[in-house]
Amino acid sequence: MTIKSITSLGVDVSKSSVTCHILTSYPVGGLKNYWQKSRSKASTLFPSFYSSPNPKTNQKSAFDFADYVKNHSPDVAVLEPTGNHYSRLWARILESLGIKILWVGHIELRRYRGGKNLPNKSDAADALAMAAYALDQENQLESGELNERAFLMHRPEPIDQLRELVQQLEHLNRVQSPIINYTRQALAWQFPEKAHSKTESTKLGNVPPLWGWLAQRELEVHPASYKSLTRQYQQSAAVQFGFSIDPFVRLHAYWLCDIALEEQRLEAVLKSLVNDDQFAKYNQVFDLFKFGLRIRARLLSRIYPFEAFLVDG
Repeated sequence: MTIKSITSLGVDVSKSSVTCHILTSYPVGGLKNYWQKSRSKASTLFPSFYSSPNPKTNQKSAFDFADYVKNHSPDVAVLEPTGNHYSRLWARILESLGIKILWVGHIELRRYRGGKNLPNKSDAADALAMAAYALDQENQLESGELNERAFLMHRPEPIDQLRELVQQLEHLNRVQSPIINYTRQALAWQFPEKAHSKTESTKLGNVPPLWGWLAQRELEVHPASYKSLTRQYQQSAAVQFGFSIDPFVRLHAYWLCDIALEEQRLEAVLKSLVNDDQFAKYNQVFDLFKFGLRIRARLLSRIYPFEAFLVDG
């Protein structure tokens, strides 16, 4: 695919919308001149589409975006990786229409935009810069073909899955920390003997014993552990002096049980992905350092394929 034959779609992704621009050739006279002449027609030349359009306005929807892409039939769409969640819907629409997606890095785009004297903090200017990036002679090979090394390397689907699972597990870890802290503070007077004790599940499908006992989820706790906690509670100083387990604490424990089970589910999927044959050489190195599952997944999501970091590939 030569640059001269490319129709390029620049897509600037925001939290709930995208701003687009189409170019069929690199603007004669440069991008700054093109921008100054076209910015007054932003509503038509730089249309925006919304994932949740306001029904009281004329905001265009994701369906309108699909129609826009169909009407212009771009060869490539250039996007900046602005958060996995924000770009996912728009990328899926482009993929469903058979449009090749090229990703340009944050630093590269910022330098490119600045070098072309385009304004900062302008969605339309960013869309223009991305559309032009794929048409600029700086990003073509001697043969006239598009130099795809000027863009971020496409990552295999398993890596995208790994990254999402890692992010979900990290999110659950952040979510449960304040819940655990509050619960332990409350246990300081409701069940002081267990306020700072460690609790972990040792069997898939079971929840951490202390949280399961507090949440009264007996069937999800090892019987011996449940009986032991019941006996210890009956002998607790809190019980002897008239305290009981607050329903609010039980609710927090219930949340922690659900989080623990979800972590188990995510880690089971993560394990099958990490142990895939394509990562065998990486796992051999990880074995030398005795890295755990989550560390392996986090590293793979950031360094695979390692060849992308080499100058000559």
